[in-house]
Amino acid sequence: MKGFAVAIIFVIINVIAATIFLIVTTTSISSSILEEEKLSKEALERILEVYSNKNIASREYYNAIIKIPRLDVYTVNALGNYISRVERIENDISLIDKPLTFQEYQYLQARIQENINKINYVARNYPTLRNNVGYMNTSRNLTPIIEDERNSIKTYNNHIIEYNKLTSNFPSNIVAGIMGKFPYLTFETGTNIISQTERLFN
Repeated sequence: MKGFAVAIIFVIINVIAATIFLIVTTTSISSSILEEEKLSKEALERILEVYSNKNIASREYYNAIIKIPRLDVYTVNALGNYISRVERIENDISLIDKPLTFQEYQYLQARIQENINKINYVARNYPTLRNNVGYMNTSRNLTPIIEDERNSIKTYNNHIIEYNKLTSNFPSNIVAGIMGKFPYLTFETGTNIISQTERLFN
C-alpha cells in the first residue's frame, strides 16, 4: 500500500513538473512571437515612411523629366502610371495583413525604380537630360532615399524571417496557431517581385 502511495505521488509530481514546463515553454514561445511581430511591424512602418518620401521625390522627378524632349515616351508614361497607381494604395501598417495589396505595392515600387533606372541610364549619353537642372536636383534627392529603402527593407526582412520561423516550425507553430499568428510576406524588390507578380499586376 505504501509503495502504491509513493507511485501516485511520483506520478502527480511528474504531471505538475510537465505542466509547469509546458506553461513556461508556451509563455516563452508566445513572448518571442509577439516580440518579433512587433519588431516586424515597426520595421514595416519605417519602410512605409521611406516610401512616402520616395513617392513624393519620384513624382517630382517625373514632373522634371516629362518636360525634356526626345525621352522614350513609353518609359516616361509608364513611370507616371506606376507613381499614380502606388499613390492610390493606402500607405499604412495594415498592408502586412493584406497579402495581395502588399504584393501589388511592392510590384509598383519595383516598377517605379526600374523606369527611373532606365531614364538615368539614358542620361549618360544624353547631355540635354544630364545637364537639366530639374533632372539633376530630383535625381540627387532620390539617392539617399534609395539607400534608406535598402536598409529598411533589409531590417524588415530579417525580423520577418525570424517571425516566420516561429509561426511555421514545430513546436512553436502550434503555439502560433493557437494565438492566431501566421507567416507574413517578406518585402521583395526589383526583378524578384516583378517576375513573381507581373501577370497579376501589370
